[in-house]
Amino acid sequence: MSRRLPLFVSLIGILGACASATDLRRQFMAEYRDGHYEQAETTLVTTAGKDEKDFLVDVLDRAMVLNHQGRYRESNEFLERADQKIEEMYTQKVSDALAALAWNDTAATYQGEDYERVMVDVAQAFNYLALGQRDEALVEARQVSRKMETRVAWLKEHEVDTKYRRDPFALYVAALLQESAGDHDAAYLAYEQAWGAYEELASAYHVGPPPELARDLARAATRAGRVEQAERWRAQAAGDDPLAAPGASEVVVIVGLGLVAHKESNKWVAFDGQDTIAVTYPEYRATTTRVTHAEVWVSGATQPFAAWTRHDLSTLATGVMAERNEALKDRAIAAGIARYIAKKMARAIGQSSRNQGVQLAAALFTLGTTVKELAEVADTRSWRTLPDRYAVARVAVPPGVQDVDVLFRDGWGNVVSRVPCRVQVPAGGKAFVVAHSSDAPGRWAPNGPVPPAQRLLFGVPDDALAAAPALPMAEPPLVVAPPTPPAGVPAGPSEPAAAPAPAPAPALPAPSNVEGAPAAPPAPAAAPTPAGPERGTLEPLAPAPTAAPAPAPTAAPAPAPTAPEKGKLEPLDPAPVPAPAEKGQLEPLDPALLSAPPAN
Repeated sequence: MSRRLPLFVSLIGILGACASATDLRRQFMAEYRDGHYEQAETTLVTTAGKDEKDFLVDVLDRAMVLNHQGRYRESNEFLERADQKIEEMYTQKVSDALAALAWNDTAATYQGEDYERVMVDVAQAFNYLALGQRDEALVEARQVSRKMETRVAWLKEHEVDTKYRRDPFALYVAALLQESAGDHDAAYLAYEQAWGAYEELASAYHVGPPPELARDLARAATRAGRVEQAERWRAQAAGDDPLAAPGASEVVVIVGLGLVAHKESNKWVAFDGQDTIAVTYPEYRATTTRVTHAEVWVSGATQPFAAWTRHDLSTLATGVMAERNEALKDRAIAAGIARYIAKKMARAIGQSSRNQGVQLAAALFTLGTTVKELAEVADTRSWRTLPDRYAVARVAVPPGVQDVDVLFRDGWGNVVSRVPCRVQVPAGGKAFVVAHSSDAPGRWAPNGPVPPAQRLLFGVPDDALAAAPALPMAEPPLVVAPPTPPAGVPAGPSEPAAAPAPAPAPALPAPSNVEGAPAAPPAPAAAPTPAGPERGTLEPLAPAPTAAPAPAPTAAPAPAPTAPEKGKLEPLDPAPVPAPAEKGQLEPLDPALLSAPPAN
């Protein structure tokens, strides 16, 4: 009895430590979501760094928390550590594709998803922009293409193909920076590559080029002296382009909205009355947040400007994961069948032997393998502090010091949070602002004046910028109706569209939005956002022991597909699928599977 007690106490301690780490992670995400970044950092430091296999997730989350506090240099130090870790992983040789991609191995070192590796460089570029180091930002944006080529080659070594070969948002950011540096021909080529990358992703992951990009291409082609290309893109662009005027100055506001989709573990199980075949796999689910869209207020303007989606991270992550599941499912099923046959063989040996020891060993092997299969969970680690999507507002403004307020609203038009900024706009040039949403006011109240010293400083982060005078900021309404698009201009999901241009503001000519014009004016009533399927959600591969998520209340039931959808595992037997088992029960296994060969 005395020997068993220490073991029992140790097990209780291990389980308690695991629960404590999980609770701290959950607390960290709640604090981060609500904009309490100092508290979130304290919580993260408490739980992070305990396990080397989670190193990448820990440093990436720390980098984002530091960024949101305006500690850009420290943020880049952690991003650089993550970048070095990712480079080291490419030198490792892994023979099995399932192990190489850590599909269901939570004990393996987390390597990061493809889009997360790209965002390491993009996040570094944003930090450099905040510090006014545009050359360094351009270097980071340009590195993405080289790293993606390396990643695609690495995947091919493991017989996994992907359509995510170029990142359009990284190319778009590079184009903005080259345009800012006056290299208009290079900017045009980068915009053109971004358009091509969007089109490549459109058919595979439903992430197509934003219509506003045609206006950027027309402007860049004109300045680069590419007359024919300028005419072609101008024909696709709708409306006037205020930024096309010679000597125009602008503020480029890059906005992170919501939180990226998160991974969940799913399991496909078949049962023949004695033994099981189980396949565990990850998939993305939408992360619910209050914020649906953003609007930008600039010094001297009387109306806000709309921010248009340029990069939908959740949709991209969901599509790439579905593609990966499709590529690996056959190998996962083969491994499950091999375990199933091994259990059958052990059971047969035990039943045919008269030796009780052999019988006990066979029974323990069968039971242990089944328990391990059913307890196995997919790797659900991810960079969860990334936004759901990035939107951009490009606003023509006079040169000088500009106060920029980014307001984040919910589907009913209520202000959820605000990020007040200050930036120095060069004559005839660009200034950049990067802001992220939160689900609570956090550091700043949703309305009222903000002293210059409390604003985030971009471009020239010093005391002189904080002390410089700026034109007065209009007081935004706390509640407005969600903006509606003008005729002929489509609006993306959960994002504002531009409204007709207002009259010039009395303080200075109203800044013009390259996407069209300021957002819609306030309205007395607001309608809730219509319900629909969540962004970033994949259907389960097949009936599983857990209940499937309920459909949205207003969504009509879709007809049963005639072929398995992308990211789903096909039934193991081509025979008609029997009626699904009741909730919490395992499906019967077709006897034909017993003849399936084991995996090599």
